[in-house]
Amino acid sequence: MVATTFVFAMQDGRSRHLAGEYNVLMVVMIRYWFFAAFVIAFAARKAGGIRAAAATRRPYL
Repeated sequence: MVATTFVFAMQDGRSRHLAGEYNVLMVVMIRYWFFAAFVIAFAARKAGGIRAAAATRRPYL
């Protein structure tokens, strides 16, 4: 929990610093791209890959 709080604080500080230099939309876009790449890489390493990670038993909810 402490590590998670630290990571979010570092991300927030880095985003604020970059927003002073670059367009805010670009900072947010790149932040989410890196998060998406991390999630895809994490899901790909699990048994069954990305398809198993994205599978649902209730597709219409």
